[in-house]
Amino acid sequence: YQTPAIALHQGYLKYSLLAGRYRSSDSATDKAQIAQATLMYGLPWNLTAYGGIQSATHYQAASLGLGGSLGRWGSLSVDGSDTHSQRQGEAVQQGASWRLRYSNQLTATGTNFFLTRWQYASQGYNTLSDVLDSYRHDGNRLWSWRDNLQPSSRTTLMLSQSWGRHLGNLSLTGSRTDWRNRPGHDDSYGLSWGTSIGGGSLSLNWNQNRTLWRNGAHRKENITSLWFSMPLSRWTGNNVSASWQMTSPSHGGQTQQVGVNGEAFSQQLDWEVRQSYRADAPPGGGNNSALHLAWNGDYGLLGGDYSYSRAMRQMGANIAGGIVIHHHGVTLGQPLQGSVALVEA
Repeated sequence: YQTPAIALHQGYLKYSLLAGRYRSSDSATDKAQIAQATLMYGLPWNLTAYGGIQSATHYQAASLGLGGSLGRWGSLSVDGSDTHSQRQGEAVQQGASWRLRYSNQLTATGTNFFLTRWQYASQGYNTLSDVLDSYRHDGNRLWSWRDNLQPSSRTTLMLSQSWGRHLGNLSLTGSRTDWRNRPGHDDSYGLSWGTSIGGGSLSLNWNQNRTLWRNGAHRKENITSLWFSMPLSRWTGNNVSASWQMTSPSHGGQTQQVGVNGEAFSQQLDWEVRQSYRADAPPGGGNNSALHLAWNGDYGLLGGDYSYSRAMRQMGANIAGGIVIHHHGVTLGQPLQGSVALVEA
């Protein structure tokens, strides 16, 4: 048996509800109320049915799908989505898409394979962010000729192979997007290798993006990154580690980032401090500092983030937890995963 991307045991029901406010990182983008609901149900023969709806001002979408296990041949799921939307200053559009996901995990060889295929059945298909990002209160429209490109299909592949503890893991990725109203396509390729060294971790990554331009040519960009993490518990006496990352694109300056993270108060507090620098930024503008704190309490999780640079400041907070409703009342706790049992002492 192999677990599909969408899977529930027979007779199990899983649902989720979400309501909130859309706030883009661009302050000129209008804020919007959004809501989302999903439903999954486990069927016989290792099948799972699922569906969902998404709603916001100027945007509505619905999806329906089915997933199942194919035994030693892997797992497969297929779903369809229908959207009804209107971008700012444009007519109402209606579109549909189909998505197929296949995965296979060969435990004996340590090989994992994932394939996802999107097929856009009509030209008017839009995502939630496509529509909401078009509404701005500064009177400007951030138009690009690529806004008129409509995808006809998109395919992504991922193959990973484990070579053991000392040789590490190797991953290959690739994606292609074909366009409906213009010849040509966008391509992306990636190669990643990671391993453990003396209690630390080392990762080397390479990506190439080939983007279609107005004249039909492709703009090619290579990005290489190196990441290293080393535990400091030998000197600090607790669970603390340091990391360093270097990213070097073919267009633009090199970026370096150092960070320290750890735990405190019997592993209830997670903390992280990061500092990054970009070589080609204006004086003082390439530095960015960030702080992350998270408290794992008895009744849930509480976290906060803060980042600062000369160009901007960002703050964020999040709360997460689980609620179990039973005949004695309500019990609060950490976020729930899988099956849950409540024991009365």
